[in-house]
Amino acid sequence: MKYVVHVSPGRGRDHVEEPEPGILNVTCKAKPSAGAATEATLKLIAKHFRVPASSVRLIIGKTSREKLVEIAKPAPR
Repeated sequence: MKYVVHVSPGRGRDHVEEPEPGILNVTCKAKPSAGAATEATLKLIAKHFRVPASSVRLIIGKTSREKLVEIAKPAPR
C-alpha cells in the first residue's frame, strides 16, 4: 500500500499518526541532515505498521518533507 507522508524533523519526540487513510504525519527527533530524518522516518513507519524496515520503500521525496512510501506485506514464514 502507498502512503503520502508529511515529515516534521527535529522535533522533541518520535510519533506517527494516520489522520486519514493513505496519509501519515510523522514527527521525529532526527535532524534533516545527511538523510538522518528520512532514515528515521522509514524506521518509524515500519514500527508503526509492525513490519520489517525492509518492507518500507521510499518512492519519492528523499530530501523533501513530503514523501511517498510503499509498504509491502512481509513474506509469510
